[in-house]
Amino acid sequence: MKNKRFVLSKRDLDFIDKSIEISDSPASIDNATFMFLPFCQLGFPRSSINEVFFARSCGKMELKIQDGTNRSISEIPFGPAARLIFAYICSYAVRFKTSSIELGNSAAEFMRKIGLTSSGGKKGSLTSVKSQLLNINVCRIEVKYANGKKIIIFDGPIFKDCLAVTNFESGWSRHLHLNEIFYEVLVQQKNCVPIDNRAVIALKRSSLAMDIYFMLAERLHRAKQKPSILYWKNLRDQFGQEYADNNNGKRSFKRNFVAALRKVLMVYPSAKVRLASGGIEIQKSSPPIPNKKLSSAQSRLVNKPCIE
Repeated sequence: MKNKRFVLSKRDLDFIDKSIEISDSPASIDNATFMFLPFCQLGFPRSSINEVFFARSCGKMELKIQDGTNRSISEIPFGPAARLIFAYICSYAVRFKTSSIELGNSAAEFMRKIGLTSSGGKKGSLTSVKSQLLNINVCRIEVKYANGKKIIIFDGPIFKDCLAVTNFESGWSRHLHLNEIFYEVLVQQKNCVPIDNRAVIALKRSSLAMDIYFMLAERLHRAKQKPSILYWKNLRDQFGQEYADNNNGKRSFKRNFVAALRKVLMVYPSAKVRLASGGIEIQKSSPPIPNKKLSSAQSRLVNKPCIE
């Protein structure tokens, strides 16, 4: 019996190329995108949910998301597109120090900005991005967490004109304006985490991989020098709400988490993470964007698109 030839897909080859680029070229502020700190530990659902309310928690951090309109118009944001869109929104605000978010002249241009290829049709990427942009535009978010000795609370829509634009199918808004309170919490209070945009784009087809990357990017640089264990039960509580709470669900979550983690470590080469008995072992690691480069560059306006 002849051995079957193993052939890598173009998608696999592109991912490998990106991981090599990241390993060979250390990240700088030019590679940075920014994510709202709570969304590095908790985030949008990974798939569509038939609910108007979504809640997650991790330790003392709480996140609640509510659909801002009736279900015939929108739903809770979900999936990779929602994460890419939200990262763009946060990054544009942080980089340009503005609450006016420029989306571009068209949906196709906006998709290029967030690293996606435009495809039409009812199930195409263009329709998906418009839908998730609408979902984010009208949803209401409540977060509560401790940042050092401060308790950070935000409760409201992300955009102040969230009800003015409710249908990206019939028209396109070049600009949207952030809720002033959200802008203050994100930018002025510096509740944002710099991450390597090249890694985010490489992981753009997997919500779970993106969530794991966000978590490690925010957590590893403040971890202890001595290794510690993140146990499967805690990881499942944080990342695996959609899995059944039985042996099959636990095995499925662990299998998918490990597969996603392996991809994450390929685009976060400095992460000191390995599989261990009962979970994963983490150790203090360099952040994706070095702090030294960030401190000097973050204080000035970077006049370039955030995600391209």
